[in-house]
Amino acid sequence: MKHPESEIQQNAVEWFKLQYPKKLIAASQNGARVNIRQAVTLKKEGLLRGLPDLFIPEPTDKYHGLWVEMKSPKGRTTKHQDDIILKMIERGYMVSICRSLGEFQEVVRYYFKPLSRR
Repeated sequence: MKHPESEIQQNAVEWFKLQYPKKLIAASQNGARVNIRQAVTLKKEGLLRGLPDLFIPEPTDKYHGLWVEMKSPKGRTTKHQDDIILKMIERGYMVSICRSLGEFQEVVRYYFKPLSRR
C-alpha cells in the first residue's frame, strides 16, 4: 500500500537535513499506528491530537519556529488539526500545510529568509 503523505514527508526531511545540516527538524508521531494500550499511554505522556507532522525549532526574527502539516495532494486537514494550527499561529509560530516536496522547500526557504529580503 502506498502512502503518498509519508513519502512526501520523508523526502522533505531528507532535503532539509542536506540543505540545513546544523538546523533541527523533528516529527510528531500522531500518525503512527499503535494499539489501544499504547495510544492511552501516549495520550497520558502528552501526545497532542492534531499536532502538525513536522517542527523546525529554529526561531527567526518574526517566528518562534515553523510547524508543517504534510498532506497528500488531495488531503484535507481535520477539525483537530485546524484548531491546533490556529493555536500555534496565535502563539507566534509559522504554520504551513504542504502537499509536495516543492511546496515544503518553498516554505522553508521563505521561513529562513530575513524579513528585509522577503
